[in-house]
Amino acid sequence: MAWRLTRDPRLAAELAQETFVRMHATLREFRHDAALATWLYRIVVNLCHDRQRRAARDRTLPLDEATAMPSPADQPDVTTEAAERTRVLDSMVQALPAPMRDAVVLRYAGGLAYDEIAAALGCAPGTVASRIHRALRAIGLMLETRGIREDSL
Repeated sequence: MAWRLTRDPRLAAELAQETFVRMHATLREFRHDAALATWLYRIVVNLCHDRQRRAARDRTLPLDEATAMPSPADQPDVTTEAAERTRVLDSMVQALPAPMRDAVVLRYAGGLAYDEIAAALGCAPGTVASRIHRALRAIGLMLETRGIREDSL
């Protein structure tokens, strides 16, 4: 999840480790009103946002193309056309505002239900539905702008 949100393998590994350190430090505060996985998602999303804010403030974000985690598009059994579709959709998801991107990534990459996403993001399930709806509409408009038909994906 950290990699999906940051697209930086080193930063994602660091955030994943920091997530478990924070979980261990605050385990006594866990209220059991949500699943443990949902609580972990919330921690990793918050840590990713904190790191992005710091990076924007510091104007530096370490990127190392040579050690980038391979995407499904880089796998040899994926056709060039499918790889391009994956790349285009991924770039569109990354272009979304953080609240919409988080909801979409948790839903489609994490496989979470709306109520789990709501618990992870600290909002109502209706807000999650709205964010996902707006995100999908925005992606549809991006596709339209590029002259790509949705049914071709």
